Parts: sequence; C-alpha cells; structure tokens
Amino acid sequence: MYQLQETQTSAPSYKLMSPGINENVQLVDVTFDTLRQDGTGGNVVRFYFQDEEGAKFTHTQMEVTSLERLQESSKNAAAAGRSWSSTPEQLHADLIRNTGEVLHHILSAFIPKERVTISGSTWLNLGKNIIELVGNSYEGHKFKIKCVYDKQGKYLQFPSRPVQPFCLPQDSPQQLVVGYRDNITPAQPTNEAEISSNTSTSTAGDTW
Repeated sequence: MYQLQETQTSAPSYKLMSPGINENVQLVDVTFDTLRQDGTGGNVVRFYFQDEEGAKFTHTQMEVTSLERLQESSKNAAAAGRSWSSTPEQLHADLIRNTGEVLHHILSAFIPKERVTISGSTWLNLGKNIIELVGNSYEGHKFKIKCVYDKQGKYLQFPSRPVQPFCLPQDSPQQLVVGYRDNITPAQPTNEAEISSNTSTSTAGDTW
C-alpha cells in the first residue's frame, strides 16, 4: 500500500569545509576500506580532515580504472562516433601518474619525503602499504589545504594533480593559491537535479 510521506534527505549531519583554502586543519584519520558501507564499490584510500570549528572534509582516492575497461569504453565511444582524443593506454598511464602524485603530495605533508617511496603490485597492496606507512604519524600536525569541486560542482575533493600544492604543513612558508582551473563554485540545482538527489544515494559521500 502506498503512503504519502516527507522525503528524507541524505544531507550530512555535520558541517562541511568551505571550498578554497582552509587553514589550521587536522588530519584525524586515514583509512583503506570499501567505498560503500555495504562493502561494495572497491577499496579506496580516505583522508579525513577537520578544522578548529569542527567542519570536515574527506578526500577519497579511488583505484584507477583498469586498462581493459578503458579499452572497452573507447571502443564503444568510437562506435558511437565519439572517438577519444587520447588512447586508452595513454589515459591509463596518466591516471596512474595522477594518483601516485596526489598520494605522494598528501603523505609528504607529514612524512619525510625520503620515506614516501612506497609502491604496490596491486591497488590492494598499495593501500595496505600506505596504511602501514602512515600509522599515527599525522597526529599533532596541522595543515593548510585547498578543497575544490569536481567538474559538476557536486563534491569537494583535492585537485586531480598537485601542479600547485593543495596540502601543506600549516607552518610552511609556501602559500596555497586558488588557480583559474580550480572549481570552487557549487552546482546550481535544477528541478531535475533536486528530484535525482532525493531518489538516489551518493557513492562519493563520506561517513563520519
């Protein structure tokens, strides 16, 4: 039997950090676990940050899409008349590079760079090695970080590459800069988007 009821939104019950530059931020946890609470979605590395007022931000680093999947997507796009500007092999190599640079940049903010030389034959091995390396080494440190929106303006994240720094020790003389490529403007909801947000659960949101 159908009943009328008020929509229960999935908005977080905590305050989110603002897009742009946030200072005096603590890293409160680093995890390597499944993307979703039900154990699906593959394993991801998460960095949980919190500022002095309790506002939170989580950067989620996902596994790079496999070369086989990229090749299949490229083939389908070409068949539909939408050929890619780069080959699947080049895109895969770029994604691997970007992920390595982002993880190295974050870890180097609180671990000596000479120790941030970990690798892994698989994403699972890499994730476990990161957690082992990190331990509780982030405790007692404060950071300044730059949060930006994804291309759609839906989720806050770190930039896809540290071409400009986005995570530094708070006492670093180097300054963070919001560049022209950094999206700090949230998406403006439309009626369709509002309906969609009330009928589906985000897989990129973070649980504290």
